Amino acid sequence: MKRIFTVITVLISLSLVGIIAIQISWLKNMLLLKEEQILQKVEEATKVVGEELGERKGSYAAGGKKSNLFDGLSFDLSRPFTIGKQLTVDEIREKLRKALVERGLKDIKFEFGIASFGKNGIENYFERQSENFVAYYENTENKPFITPLTAPSGSAGENLAPNEVLIVVVPNVESQALESLKWRIMMSVLFTIIILSAFYLTVRTMIRQKKLGEIKNDFINNMTHEFKTPIAT
Repeated sequence: MKRIFTVITVLISLSLVGIIAIQISWLKNMLLLKEEQILQKVEEATKVVGEELGERKGSYAAGGKKSNLFDGLSFDLSRPFTIGKQLTVDEIREKLRKALVERGLKDIKFEFGIASFGKNGIENYFERQSENFVAYYENTENKPFITPLTAPSGSAGENLAPNEVLIVVVPNVESQALESLKWRIMMSVLFTIIILSAFYLTVRTMIRQKKLGEIKNDFINNMTHEFKTPIAT
């Protein structure tokens, strides 16, 4: 009986350790997969918004409205056709937010900036940027997504607009992935606790039954001995 009890305890313990190890491995893989999905969707959203903003550069007017070259001869070639001049930070953020929501990233945190090149001899300056963009962009642990803002081929502003790029940075991707998986992780931890509790109660019950069996056997042996002694005498 004692040997069987030991074997059962060892088998249950090994099974429990195996289940926990598999669950931890599953959670790690799920977290890595979620991070990759987030980065891939952010990259897609960045490209879509970049293409949308690039189409605005195909027009002459600073508001994104096409103007006629012969409309009152009011066309000014010196005006910059940059997206940074046409749109505010809030407008760009809204476009990015919409693209991310369409890809299931409703609560994702991100920062962005629009950089222009080759204007008045100045290279690489940010014309529009969100509040924390610089801090997150300079952090090498964060992965930036860069897409050029190119006017459509053959459009009026193709060769007039300066070169621009849209840069989107998602800070703390791992933390955001954990946040999105928190309910699954909590349920996994809860079920693990339930399994551990069930194992503890099972072992405790088996130990109590074993002790009760030993007490019963000792009682029967003592009573048998007490009955046998006077008869033998």
